[in-house]
Amino acid sequence: MQAIIFDMDGVLVDNQDIHRKAWVEFCRRIGHPIDPADFDRVGFGRKNKEFLRYFLQREVSGQEAKILGEKKEAVYRELAGKEIQPVNGLIPFLRSMKKEYHLKTAVASSAPRSNIDFVLKKLLIGEFFDVLADASLVDQGKPHPSIYLKTAELLDLPPAQCLVFEDSLFGVESALQAGMQVVALTTSHSYKELSAYPCRDIIRDFSELNEEKMQKLIR
Repeated sequence: MQAIIFDMDGVLVDNQDIHRKAWVEFCRRIGHPIDPADFDRVGFGRKNKEFLRYFLQREVSGQEAKILGEKKEAVYRELAGKEIQPVNGLIPFLRSMKKEYHLKTAVASSAPRSNIDFVLKKLLIGEFFDVLADASLVDQGKPHPSIYLKTAELLDLPPAQCLVFEDSLFGVESALQAGMQVVALTTSHSYKELSAYPCRDIIRDFSELNEEKMQKLIR
């Protein structure tokens, strides 16, 4: 392995519930209230256009999705400002990736760039990443492999040399379809749900990754 690729939501930050609250609040503000359970019916890890299509029950153009999606993300950042925290063990793990293993690192997220910048700034971890790939770089969201194939291209590496950390079922499928190895985190789905996929490992958080485990993962 020559690179580690991180999904953002549910991997760098355990924020599924914040996104759920943000969608509920955003839809309330535009006069189209939804049930919190509607968020789960779409599925964590999807692009905003897919959420909007489901919530509004109509087709949404790319331009409309961009405008409404950014308004929703503004609500998310408003709510997340006081709550957002790194997944346990993340920052020590990032330091070791650079200092001890000298691996390239990237973020590959279905979120807009504004959210990636927000999270990296809030957690003070921007220095750890060589490449940032956001939703605007691809036409198709997860589980399509586009975002991970694009990230490998930006890293100038073949997909087979990239190890992905993912939490959502759509994300795991996306990375596997891209021909990458996957370590899944149980921040958004249960061990049983994730074990249906051929992941290299399934972990609770980054504190479980000791040196022995890392050597097995990257060799």
